[in-house]
Amino acid sequence: RLPVVALRGEPSPLLVYLRDQIARMGVALDGKPDLIVDLGTKPAAQRLALEPGADIALGDEQGVSVLHVPLRMDQVFAALHGFLCPALGLHLAATRLPLAQKIASRVGIAEIALLEAREGHFHLRALADLPLQSLASATHVTLIAAMSEGHAAGEMISAVSVYA
Repeated sequence: RLPVVALRGEPSPLLVYLRDQIARMGVALDGKPDLIVDLGTKPAAQRLALEPGADIALGDEQGVSVLHVPLRMDQVFAALHGFLCPALGLHLAATRLPLAQKIASRVGIAEIALLEAREGHFHLRALADLPLQSLASATHVTLIAAMSEGHAAGEMISAVSVYA
């Protein structure tokens, strides 16, 4: 069965973006939710070890997990690619290419890396801090695992399209 995600929050372009991305990934938006995404709240809940995403928190309402996400594009993007896809078991089509340069990551924190596929390689656009310019120029995204120190130049890695 398809996982069901309920979205809450004031109408905003970020809510529309998130709804459209979730729908394109084949997740149902109607029915009894397996997960609630609440945009714009500041709860007293467990925070994620995710960069960006340190302001994202996970809580519980009557037995349903609630992901509290600030109304910022980098946080919404991190919630989508760093939490929702892995938590819902979504296996999006990935591209494998070698890295043009090394990516150094902090152990103990999962980090979102924005990449640009160009000339047969992935080129790093941003790691952990996702400025709007990098979000606009990235073609792919990957999650660097919390237990990883990153990836070496030339290493083959998998990344999903930010447009998928």
